[in-house]
Amino acid sequence: MNKKAVSVHFQKEGLTFTSTDNPMNKLMLQMMSAFADFERNLIQESQAEGPANAKKCGVKFGKAAKITPDLIRSKRKKI
Repeated sequence: MNKKAVSVHFQKEGLTFTSTDNPMNKLMLQMMSAFADFERNLIQESQAEGPANAKKCGVKFGKAAKITPDLIRSKRKKI
């Protein structure tokens, strides 16, 4: 990004970082990146807990089977 002179602007915080910034701005950008990565990992953990808890309670995921055990029994009787 530095070679292409890319700048990053955070609208909510009102911060802008460019490739010509001083070392303090570079540190701030790296810290914000680390916190964003940490927050994303926490979100992914909590999202994974939902289906895991549902499976513990017996919730089944996915498409229902088209062939039921009763259908299999009835077809075997006809053969």
